[in-house]
Amino acid sequence: MPNSFAIILHTGFGADHYDFMLEIGEALATWQIARNCMDLGEGESATARKLPDHRLAYLTYEGPVSGGRGQVRRVCQGTFKTLVDNHRRLVVQLDAPDGPVRFELVRKTSAGNDWIITRRPIHS
Repeated sequence: MPNSFAIILHTGFGADHYDFMLEIGEALATWQIARNCMDLGEGESATARKLPDHRLAYLTYEGPVSGGRGQVRRVCQGTFKTLVDNHRRLVVQLDAPDGPVRFELVRKTSAGNDWIITRRPIHS
């Protein structure tokens, strides 16, 4: 059974940004990105900062974030499958509302929180 993903717009707490969240186990692996990764062109990349895992409730939640940390609004959601998963590289294929999309996340350093997200072509 495929896992769920969500992309949320987080406003009102620092610079507006998007959270790219993948359901992995009992939590959402989350990366903060300055722009909506769905707007990346094929082969285009953006910096993605790994955040602490988020609660699964963020798959469907919209509204204020506790502690006065702004607001969140879901901009995309669906399911995904993992194609590659190791310590420094994650490749996922999203089953998004507008069709399948593939992303590669690569960690910049072996232990850091800075990653690069790249939209990859989907091969038949």
